[in-house]
Amino acid sequence: MTKKIKITDLIKGALEEGDYEFQINFLVAGLMSEESNDTEINILQNKQWLSEIAEFCRTYSGNKEKEEYMQHLNKTILDFLPVLEEELLILKQPED
Repeated sequence: MTKKIKITDLIKGALEEGDYEFQINFLVAGLMSEESNDTEINILQNKQWLSEIAEFCRTYSGNKEKEEYMQHLNKTILDFLPVLEEELLILKQPED
């Protein structure tokens, strides 16, 4: 049986690399992209993953540069989550 990797494990791994901002931004941008949020199931899953990343960012402590980046990322995600809520409402509306 394979071990299931958590989304925060990917973030932790990226933080160990020199290009951590690129790797994490790439991951988060994929979760925020319109193409990744085209169905209710995708939106709900991405919302969950983004919420987990935001919580990880909120509680992260490390070097000052990474802490500042994580605070910025947390704010970016929290600002985006209401967009997903709006998308869910739009998808749930009956078509005319």
